[in-house]
Amino acid sequence: MPFCQNCGSEVNEGAKFCPECGHKQGDAPVTEAVASPTEPAPGAQPKPKKKRSRLLPITLAILALLACVGVWLTLGGSSRRPIGTTERLSAWTRRGRGDSMLDVSPISGKGYRQAKVKHDGKSNFQVTSYRGDQYIDLMIDEIGGYHGILRWDERADTLEIKADGAWEIVVSP
Repeated sequence: MPFCQNCGSEVNEGAKFCPECGHKQGDAPVTEAVASPTEPAPGAQPKPKKKRSRLLPITLAILALLACVGVWLTLGGSSRRPIGTTERLSAWTRRGRGDSMLDVSPISGKGYRQAKVKHDGKSNFQVTSYRGDQYIDLMIDEIGGYHGILRWDERADTLEIKADGAWEIVVSP
């Protein structure tokens, strides 16, 4: 059986790499054992094996964790309130039946994020947002009953609702 040209370990016939040290084997592997550089010479003291330092991977893991926490805190953590807001926002709810114009200026620009909307009618249901008398968006245009969640547009100060039945809007932070 041939031996590794680098460390002297046994290598299978035709192997391209040594299973011990990984050294690439040439076309003609050595057929006699070569003294391994890891084996001490006769009469010499054996060197203790070096232990791999675990300090570097642990330090890198701690630094990565601290970086993640720093980014999380910088971007607001789990708080959904806008930066600078000290008051706790509560849900804003309005219910009605039929067509209506809603003044939403008290919640405009306050950090509200979504609106849950329900309509129990059988005909057309539309919710349109305005800023002053300027059209912003046709938020909902459905036929029949509707249950859904919308992304709230903070620019709106008025909602126009066209409905044939009962409706409810709950705007939340």
